[in-house]
Amino acid sequence: AIRLYLLNSPAVKVEDLSFSKMGVELVLRQVLLPFWNAYTFFVTYARTYDWQPSPLPNAFDHAIDRWIVSLLHRLIHRVGLGMDQYDLAQAVEPFVGFVDQLTNWYIRRSRRRFWDDRDTPSRAQAFATLYYVLIELSKIAASYVPFISESISQNLRSPEMPESVHLCDFPLYCEKRRCTSLEEEMTAVQIAVNLGHALRKEHKVKVRQPLPAAHVVSSNP
Repeated sequence: AIRLYLLNSPAVKVEDLSFSKMGVELVLRQVLLPFWNAYTFFVTYARTYDWQPSPLPNAFDHAIDRWIVSLLHRLIHRVGLGMDQYDLAQAVEPFVGFVDQLTNWYIRRSRRRFWDDRDTPSRAQAFATLYYVLIELSKIAASYVPFISESISQNLRSPEMPESVHLCDFPLYCEKRRCTSLEEEMTAVQIAVNLGHALRKEHKVKVRQPLPAAHVVSSNP
């Protein structure tokens, strides 16, 4: 956690940094624990249904699967650029944001598919997508958080993969996996949801309390 905290701080630009124990705890709570929780969520249900690794499909039935894979390849591209330019802050910051999108958006909105007792194409695609994302994410994170990445990789790796995540090549950016229009649409949805949560908090309306209607007003048609 300290390593990631420092890599995502002004210290990497030789600027002043007031070291904070709370900052380290924030990294642990907002990045490392969610990353590990995404992995344990996957492993728990993969073992429950005896799921075996399968290739990522070329076409997705669910937009949210296509979205998280697109976001992953945006991450690969941005981290690669940051590393090529020796800009550690630029390389680390996208990783932090991606973990939040993976845990608080993708997994939360896909849980029912993982919980399905039936071996449906939807459940199989959800497992294949999350498996692919976790494997690639462990390779990306290996430079920042080497031990947690190695632990995740060791338990998810297939026999044909290298013995260690630190022996793997950095993931290759695939432009065909990107869908920028879908990324923009999902961003708009998230903005609307966040505005709704803010209004609920302002008016003390609990999240689980249904509303008769919701209206979103935007200058963008």
